[in-house]
Amino acid sequence: MKVFDSLKKKAEESKKVIVFPEGNDERIIRAAIRLAEEGIVEPLLLGKPDEVIKSAEELNVDLDSIEIINPAVYP
Repeated sequence: MKVFDSLKKKAEESKKVIVFPEGNDERIIRAAIRLAEEGIVEPLLLGKPDEVIKSAEELNVDLDSIEIINPAVYP
């Protein structure tokens, strides 16, 4: 088994949450979607929701299953 496959299996079994601090970055959005779709982890994007959603719309992707938190107003 390759190293990545081993790490992927461990992540799937533990169902961890990964916080991505640059929630409106294209690479981060695509990674979060892939991780969520594959059920590897639960991604959480940080950023202004309107900016993150706008970035996702520009990429023509759906973030419905991914939580977005605005750290400026989060308790």
